[in-house]
Amino acid sequence: MWAALRVRGQPQRSRAAHETCSVAAFLGSGGHTAELIAMLSALPPERYTPRTYFISAGDMHSRGKAAALETRLGGSAHVVTLPRARAVKQSFLSAPASTVVALAGCMQAIVLPQLCAGRRRVGPEMLLMNGPGTCVPLVASVYVLRLFGLPSPQLVYIESWARVRSLSLTARLVRPFVDRFVVQWPEVAGPLRDGEQCRGWLV
Repeated sequence: MWAALRVRGQPQRSRAAHETCSVAAFLGSGGHTAELIAMLSALPPERYTPRTYFISAGDMHSRGKAAALETRLGGSAHVVTLPRARAVKQSFLSAPASTVVALAGCMQAIVLPQLCAGRRRVGPEMLLMNGPGTCVPLVASVYVLRLFGLPSPQLVYIESWARVRSLSLTARLVRPFVDRFVVQWPEVAGPLRDGEQCRGWLV
């Protein structure tokens, strides 16, 4: 799993044994959460710390999974709740309005604290995502930080293991903008570009 976290366009600086990397993960509920929890479990907890979990409003399943993982790792779950960009079976006609609400929530969670802190990093160094539509406003919020030249997390998108033959809509939307784009099946993405990998099964 850790090998998939190398990002495109960035010099690879060797970290000393005592250095850590703060990481955030968006737990998208259901199978998406199960996959990302499995990936986080494979990372050395002493190196990838502290850990922050973004979850959608009302997703008690993901909140419980994050708490259970941190109990196993001996930490405490820092959970940030975000509005949903699109609920399951929600009409595509109403999705733009809910996406705007989700964007506002992501801006409040990611952009506002860093704007207040200025050049001093207060957010995670890396953001892991693997599916649902709220990934889109998350990516947009990170780009607002980059527009202002402020510290921002590296964006790592790992397409769900369930996507065997085609990319999800979210993957197609964020693919040009993330720093590392990873698929688990070679048939999914077609020719891979710079910063993209097929790592095989990660879950």
